[in-house]
Amino acid sequence: MASFLVVALLSTLLFMESAFASHDYGEALSKSLFFYEAQRSRKLPNTQRATWRANSGVGDNLANGVCSYKFVDSRFSELIANGCNVGMLIWSEATTMQVTMLNLVFQWHSLLPCSHGVIAYGKQLARSGELGYSMEGFQWGTEYLLKAHPEPNVLYGQVGDGISGHYCWQRPKDMTTPRQAYKIDTNNLGSDLAGETTAAFIVFKDSNPAYSNDLLSNAKQKNGYNVQRTPGGLLYWQKWNNMHFVNSASILVTVYSDYLSSAGKTLQCPDGQMDPSELLALVKSQVDYLLGNNPRATSYMVGYGSNYLSQVHHRTSSIVSYKDNPSFVSCKGGYATWFNHQGRDPNVLVGAIVGGPDRNDNFADERDNYEQTELATYNNAPMVGILAKLQLGNGGNNQINQ
Repeated sequence: MASFLVVALLSTLLFMESAFASHDYGEALSKSLFFYEAQRSRKLPNTQRATWRANSGVGDNLANGVCSYKFVDSRFSELIANGCNVGMLIWSEATTMQVTMLNLVFQWHSLLPCSHGVIAYGKQLARSGELGYSMEGFQWGTEYLLKAHPEPNVLYGQVGDGISGHYCWQRPKDMTTPRQAYKIDTNNLGSDLAGETTAAFIVFKDSNPAYSNDLLSNAKQKNGYNVQRTPGGLLYWQKWNNMHFVNSASILVTVYSDYLSSAGKTLQCPDGQMDPSELLALVKSQVDYLLGNNPRATSYMVGYGSNYLSQVHHRTSSIVSYKDNPSFVSCKGGYATWFNHQGRDPNVLVGAIVGGPDRNDNFADERDNYEQTELATYNNAPMVGILAKLQLGNGGNNQINQ
């Protein structure tokens, strides 16, 4: 099952690991969860830790009598006030700028691995003092999903227009783009979206093999089971947001290594057998690369380490906080003043995990380099369980197999 990730990699990765310093996985876990608070939209609670954010999107879909919650400011948008996925302000969960790619798809890409991490490693999160933040962030997303289904046979999937949104660089507080809400119902079919929503809710009830199948389908991608790697050892699928696939595959391997350990089994690979500790070592090598053990000595988690990127492709962090300067930022003015600004982001988006380097470990810290510097909520989601596991080492097997 996991042989596609491990063949011909382990010896090289283990050697590289010894040449770098170890990392504080507890700190990385805390910052990964903190990131979600900077993604929120709507009226923010008093417990909000990303204090540079302001209320936004509080009027979305009110014309249809629907209010909800979600994550803000990565690339897409929400129903009323939940949160953005990547770097845009159209509350949606798609990886393209098309309205047909609906909001909820990416909501589930974020919630599924996050929920699985909480289910599998809830005890570790509690011992780390992060379980409360995990549950709060998760509830922010599920509240949105509940409100997106206001009546039978109706499911709102997106608010905002991806085409017009792409041409604006504004804070959520200043949004001037159309905020039309799109729904699926008996006249506007969308069984695939509704199906993903239904499937994701199953995770709340019980651990489900479909989750692993979902991650496995992500991991296969174009090359079947032939996964490439960079010279520095990072698993490599594609140039746009490669870290999404690395992290998704890593949570699968983490849970699978726990399963093998609990069952007293090993993984049969073409070149021999691998025990659970070797699988976990592979996951650790990928996390360590992300946190700075790479040829550039760059942390691809914003705010972690001493050498993290400073020009994230992210509207809210790249524009001065509304609380510091409430002057209106126009659609085109945001591009002229802030997108093209060569300096560091005025707001540090702590915990955000970006797309990462190319196949040769090269990386350009530039705001317009969206393939590498754009972030996504679903990049962070698998890391909740992975970091909880690594923080406690071999004494932290997941609760699914117990």
